[in-house]
Amino acid sequence: MKQAHIFFGTDNYDILKVIFEGRFGEPTKIYEEHGSHVLQWTGEKTKIELIYNTKQCEGFIVIESMKIHPEKSEDNKQKEVEKAEDDF
Repeated sequence: MKQAHIFFGTDNYDILKVIFEGRFGEPTKIYEEHGSHVLQWTGEKTKIELIYNTKQCEGFIVIESMKIHPEKSEDNKQKEVEKAEDDF
């Protein structure tokens, strides 16, 4: 699931940057893309991006849930092995 929220102006970007860095620490990734400056924080369950285009004076906050892959139990592993054996 992904949500995006738009904001306008450099002042709002600066405020959001301070809030996000205070809450999530230093970004895990910083890069430029399509003329926009992107700050990214990636955790185990969520990715958050603060994107700002200085030419258009607009930006986005993107919050994306990461797909969670829990470890498979031994029972499920055994079932997968049995299914694979049937393929041969």
